[in-house]
Amino acid sequence: MSSGQVLFRERHLPVEIGLIFTAVAALSLGTAVYLLDRDWANSIFLGTFIEYQWPRSAMFGAFGGFLPALLHAYAISVLLIVVLWPWPRTRVWGCLLWFTIASTLELLQSGVGEACSIALERLLGDIALLGYLKSYAFHGQFDTFDLFATGVGCLTALAVTIAVEQYRQRT
Repeated sequence: MSSGQVLFRERHLPVEIGLIFTAVAALSLGTAVYLLDRDWANSIFLGTFIEYQWPRSAMFGAFGGFLPALLHAYAISVLLIVVLWPWPRTRVWGCLLWFTIASTLELLQSGVGEACSIALERLLGDIALLGYLKSYAFHGQFDTFDLFATGVGCLTALAVTIAVEQYRQRT
């Protein structure tokens, strides 16, 4: 590696670390909503630990309903963008990819998702992944605000990373 490449890496490394820090903070705050405000029985990952759940708080209030969707969309989009950082034109595609995945998972929680999961199970048989998706579809609760929050989170990630890139180019 040439000295120019080393200087480039040293000068720009903190920007990516800062973005990763914001993503980890957003994931942590979104997870805190599930741990503190939500009933673990309705969570695919926490349901098995229901006997350990402490009394729920209303710490996040009305924001607790859509905050995880917004924060997790932001965080995962930022992490995708950091991975795609050397290819700036792919950043929009990273955000669109996560928006598509998150929106599909949200739509699975609607009545259509339940019907699709049953149809896929009949068509493909007993596949473990389909079992998880079926459980997610039947135990989750569809919310249009989550779709909106996911979009806002993805767009915020894109806007923040573009602003960081423009700042980086000016310095």
